Amino acid sequence: MGNFAYVTLVARRKYVDGAVCLAKTLKRHSIHPLIAMICDLDSEDIQKLEAAGVTCRVVDIIPSVNAGIGDNKPRLEDFTYTYTKIHAFGYEEYDRLIYIDSDTIIMKSIDHLFTSVRTDFAACAQTPYFEHVFNSGMMVFKPSRVLFEDLIAKKDILPTCDGGDQGFFNEYFKKWEKLDIKYNAGKRIFSDRREQWDAMDHHVIHFVGGKPWLGGEEGYENLERLWHEAFNR
Repeated sequence: MGNFAYVTLVARRKYVDGAVCLAKTLKRHSIHPLIAMICDLDSEDIQKLEAAGVTCRVVDIIPSVNAGIGDNKPRLEDFTYTYTKIHAFGYEEYDRLIYIDSDTIIMKSIDHLFTSVRTDFAACAQTPYFEHVFNSGMMVFKPSRVLFEDLIAKKDILPTCDGGDQGFFNEYFKKWEKLDIKYNAGKRIFSDRREQWDAMDHHVIHFVGGKPWLGGEEGYENLERLWHEAFNR
């Protein structure tokens, strides 16, 4: 068996509860550890993560001159941190990593992706909006120091359509293996393509938009109940 792990980004206290819930659901369905790249957290936040079984790595924020441009300028505070995901691509002590956002929950095991993905980079298309653009909330990749350094070299050069890491990664990884959307089921499918959602074999649910632990979002109460049940279990 290879040396595999999951990795997420926890930037600020705002995302601690999300990462704790992710860790709880992952523990039920995986034999591999969860690493959290952390920044701007205090000791209480770190203790909360470690109590949930998360391995914490303090990292520096990776800035980009392109962060927060365009329509997402009002969300600049969030987008200031998103390029920090790049750190994970340099963790070459692992044979393969699965990066997963802290606003997701694991419904079924996805450990098989560590070995079933044969390419160096794979992700899920941004369904239901685009099939040629992937969502960076869940990515399977082979890390290396060379890859990390190249991403750092290009983070201020390559454009980003959304002012964040997703636009940047889509510019960088032009060749990517498309995974089934069941591995990164964004909650907008629930509202925009309900028939597709109901037929899906959900492995990962991604709570894009309003976060369940921060008050949630109208119209998604049934989905958010799943999150709260997992967090309180």
